[in-house]
Amino acid sequence: VQLLNDLDAEVIKTEYLDCGAVVISAYTSKIGEQIEIDNTCVNLQIAVYDDYSIIGWPTILGSF
Repeated sequence: VQLLNDLDAEVIKTEYLDCGAVVISAYTSKIGEQIEIDNTCVNLQIAVYDDYSIIGWPTILGSF
């Protein structure tokens, strides 16, 4: 995902959901707010589908 490169983000976790989405949790120093997941700082989450993406910071709120 180009956004990860643009923000110099480090991918922390990648999940493949049954609905076909890929959910990427990442960390970038370019975003000040962060949360801790499994003892690791995360402040960017992207759900990628075939024809669109959902982006949240520090995470996506609600369902995707």
